[in-house]
Amino acid sequence: MPGLAIFPADVRRSRMPWLGVYVLALLAGCSKLPTPSPTLALSPAQMSPDSVVFDIYFIRVPLADPEAGDALWTSVDEQRIEAELRGRWHANGLRVGVISGSVPEALTRWMKLSDAPQGRRDMQQQIDLQREQQVTQRHAQLRRGQPLEVVASDVHETLPLLRAERDGVHGQTYRQAQCLFRMLCDPREDGAVEVDLLPQLQHGEPQQRWRGSDGVLRLDPGRPTLDFDDLRLKVDLVAGQMLLVASLVNRPGSLGHHFLAAPPEQKLLLIRLSQVQSVDGELLASGNLTPDADETSSAPPLSATAIVEEPTGESDDAPAAEQEAP
Repeated sequence: MPGLAIFPADVRRSRMPWLGVYVLALLAGCSKLPTPSPTLALSPAQMSPDSVVFDIYFIRVPLADPEAGDALWTSVDEQRIEAELRGRWHANGLRVGVISGSVPEALTRWMKLSDAPQGRRDMQQQIDLQREQQVTQRHAQLRRGQPLEVVASDVHETLPLLRAERDGVHGQTYRQAQCLFRMLCDPREDGAVEVDLLPQLQHGEPQQRWRGSDGVLRLDPGRPTLDFDDLRLKVDLVAGQMLLVASLVNRPGSLGHHFLAAPPEQKLLLIRLSQVQSVDGELLASGNLTPDADETSSAPPLSATAIVEEPTGESDDAPAAEQEAP
């Protein structure tokens, strides 16, 4: 038949596989490409159940400021501390209590808390490195049993210390001495955290000390440490509560004088429990510091405007080495 090409059978058979390939290619070209499944969002990172977050402030206030005395402490619950232990702190020139709820008005002023918008606050955070900052802040995440050293003073060439003990007042002079608080925490299932605060004095020349960690002994440089065990303080805090430590005026030579007095100023130590995770994984966060205000106020949370954040090394199990005081 004219115009019709007839191929031998073996040629037709050899072209059949290729015909199948062409048909499949045409079908694939018309089919709809599968759409990739949406990327699953990762769940937010959670803290370890035995870790909590603290914000630690040192606030410099004039010794002559009347609001640094009884006017401030009317907003502080000193009854949370056992009467006998509180008396020993007073005898050594120290005062301690717990702040719950809003920040007292005096602290609001000293810390320069402001409700200015974030952009304006950034403009206000200009730091003069030639003078001591009025407020310094340290952000620390701690696990149960992990010690944190809160350095309260510079290193003194000589430090004449008067100690009020059960059997009377004793005096001794220490060389190359530095005051600090050792802090531990113990989170509990109900969301409360036991804060363990121990005043210490490091003195003398650095020495090699054996320190155990994770079943391993290692030599770490350090200085002899004097623990004031009779002043060891344990108190429960919940998220947002603060532990306030201050010195008593006119107590020269006392622990309070050497730890927190810096004439013509004194330093207030404020330890705030910022975040804690409950057993069921819920993050209990307290938000930013807020000024003392009426409970019905809808004002947004405020942040400090003159805060210098100190570098921390909380990732190590051992406490930090000698640091410069705020």
